[in-house]
Amino acid sequence: MGFERAVTSGSTNNRIHFKLSASEADPNATDQFTMNLFAGGYWTGSVNGGWGTHDVQVHFNGNLINESTGITANFAISETLSPAAVGAVTAGNSSVTVLRGPRLRMAETVWC
Repeated sequence: MGFERAVTSGSTNNRIHFKLSASEADPNATDQFTMNLFAGGYWTGSVNGGWGTHDVQVHFNGNLINESTGITANFAISETLSPAAVGAVTAGNSSVTVLRGPRLRMAETVWC
């Protein structure tokens, strides 16, 4: 598994790359996705502005699985997924992309 260190104002997309096993990618399976958002914040010049307010989208293989807006404190996202619904029906490479707003946009996911 590999991913970028942080979602920042200069890089608002964070891609997490991983491999699914055959059982995880089985179209009849149910998979659980959980992500904890913590230590949010923003900077104004050299001043820490506190936690701030954040909008987040989570995409699994390019398919939107969660959109949460107005996050102002540590926050957990948990989604039960069908591999067929998120394009994960074959074992192997998959990705989760996390976007932070306010202007959320899905950028092309590229394998590194």
